[in-house]
Amino acid sequence: MTLRTFLVPFAAAAVALAGCRPPADPPAAPVPAPVVPIAPAPQARWAQTWLQVESLLSESRFGAADSVLVAYTRVSEPMAGARAQLWRVLLRLEPRSTNGEVQPAIVLLDSLLADTTLRDLRAEGLLLRRGLAATDSLRRVDQRRRSSAVQQAADRADELRATRDSLARLGAELQRLKARLRTP
Repeated sequence: MTLRTFLVPFAAAAVALAGCRPPADPPAAPVPAPVVPIAPAPQARWAQTWLQVESLLSESRFGAADSVLVAYTRVSEPMAGARAQLWRVLLRLEPRSTNGEVQPAIVLLDSLLADTTLRDLRAEGLLLRRGLAATDSLRRVDQRRRSSAVQQAADRADELRATRDSLARLGAELQRLKARLRTP
């Protein structure tokens, strides 16, 4: 028996068995994923928030803009919330929104810098803090200089008033002496 005669029955059996096999199942249609409302991506949420803040700032509504940023910090992840808080610090420095007080901005910035998890903003926050401290120091020096100038002006006015009173008394005394010399 040759190898060919030996393999022919096996080959015929393999072909017969392959023909008897049931056809493969058609591929299943993909199951659609359930529709779940997705929260906006952090960048999209920040973009929406920032547009709202810019609109309020253009109307000089600084308190409302600050409130929008506070609301954003409550619902955002820590890093994005820290960025919003940094913007709140900058809003407090806007001359049209405050009376020139730097201290509230410094307090807010110090609370931001106290959070040790926000390493990305630490350098920016520290630079801003140093600038605010210098600005506040210069503002206090200017206030002392102004109050000193006001005090000096008040002192000069008092001195001038005292000199006028003294001159008036001297003038009255001269008039009395002239009158006395006229009478024999």
